[in-house]
Amino acid sequence: MIYEVGSGKTYSTITAALAQLYTDVGSNAFTETQTIRVYDGTYTETVAPDTNLNPTADYGLVIEAAAGNSPVIDGESTRVNGIYVLTIDYVTSDGFTVKNCTTNGIYYYSKSRHGIIKNNVCYSNGHGIHVYTSSTYATVNNNFSFSNTGDGIWFENASHYGTVHSNNCYLNGNSGIDIKASTNMNIYNCNCYSNSTYGMNFRSGANSDTVCGCICYSNTSHGIYAQSTNSNLTIHDCIFYSNLDGVRASNTAGVVFYNNYCYSNSSNGLLIYTNSTNSIAYNNVCIFNKIGLQFNNATGGKIYNNTCALNTNNAIYGNSGATGLTSKNNILYQVNGAACAFYGASSGLSTDYNCFYFSGTAVPVSGYATLALWQATGRDLNSINSDPLFLLLNGLSASDYKLSYDSPCINVATDLSATFTIDYFGTTRPAGAWDMGFHEFIPATLSKARIVNQGGDGLGLTKTSIVNQGGA
Repeated sequence: MIYEVGSGKTYSTITAALAQLYTDVGSNAFTETQTIRVYDGTYTETVAPDTNLNPTADYGLVIEAAAGNSPVIDGESTRVNGIYVLTIDYVTSDGFTVKNCTTNGIYYYSKSRHGIIKNNVCYSNGHGIHVYTSSTYATVNNNFSFSNTGDGIWFENASHYGTVHSNNCYLNGNSGIDIKASTNMNIYNCNCYSNSTYGMNFRSGANSDTVCGCICYSNTSHGIYAQSTNSNLTIHDCIFYSNLDGVRASNTAGVVFYNNYCYSNSSNGLLIYTNSTNSIAYNNVCIFNKIGLQFNNATGGKIYNNTCALNTNNAIYGNSGATGLTSKNNILYQVNGAACAFYGASSGLSTDYNCFYFSGTAVPVSGYATLALWQATGRDLNSINSDPLFLLLNGLSASDYKLSYDSPCINVATDLSATFTIDYFGTTRPAGAWDMGFHEFIPATLSKARIVNQGGDGLGLTKTSIVNQGGA
């Protein structure tokens, strides 16, 4: 059944159409999909389906904009919520602009399970979209949520197993996306930028969540902040730039951070911090940050096959509280700055099969002027001191830091296939023996050429030339 709302339609308000729906079906289980179809206009009401309605997995309640229409729900800065779904499963909200609500633009509350919130624009509300209290299995996708005083999208209080994808959350007064005490969340292909605190915030038991393919940039604080007893957060194939920290994890366990690109963050590309345990970072590219990867007062961390280059202070930093740290197969490239690696008095440190390149004021390891002096301590015995020969030094694309065919980092790393078997680009490792860094070189697919940076030309341009290194 379809109930049409708008000028010249059967119903002039969405509330009236919903009231008629309840008159027609009552609390009986739906036997067909019930659709409230809304046409252009500004609706000054709170859209709240009767709590006794009984949609099912096969026949849901769909509240949608008519095709080609963009209806507006305006809270007029007096109503608490724009769309309010309470204790009803299988409700879809699709295609609305919701603005000027004092608490939430769209609010699914108290066991409103299997909800779908899509194709909406939420702005100038308290929070843009809020999924709360055991509203499990919600899908939130293709929304724009911006300029809200709180969060763009907020899941909290046991709203587990949600899917959040393809959303744009920006210019919010708190976080772009906030996940609190909600587990097994799947967040992908979202853009979170220019928010007043974090791009994404995971807190208070937001366990076993996954973030993939997201871009977080220009947030006042961190691109992603994981805090307050979180465990098993996985972040992969994301981009973080122009934040304070690309990612910061504090009081967490089992963070898995791989295949990410972190650049030009004012502090750290990745910071594992304060009582965090058993985290792993591999196949990441960290360039032009203050510190590439930092493990600070964190135990049991593993740092594998990362490429950290041109960071102003350190490629890798582990302080004295970073106990049981393992570092293997990384490329640490420092020009000036401090040290490629800083380990303080970290106990239980295991580090080997890394490539150190340093020049100017930089040293391989803080307190050691040469790699040989550091190796005399019994560490990094199979590591090398050599230019890794990136395809394009000083480039801004992750691909610029691939290995050229004559890189000394090829076929000299240790096999970590018990932990992972691909590189940043999805190439299977090894192609021969293991390579250092985020990239596994495959001779058959790359030409033997390297781009050489020749410096500026005085006109704001960078001169480069291609050095012919032979055929593939």
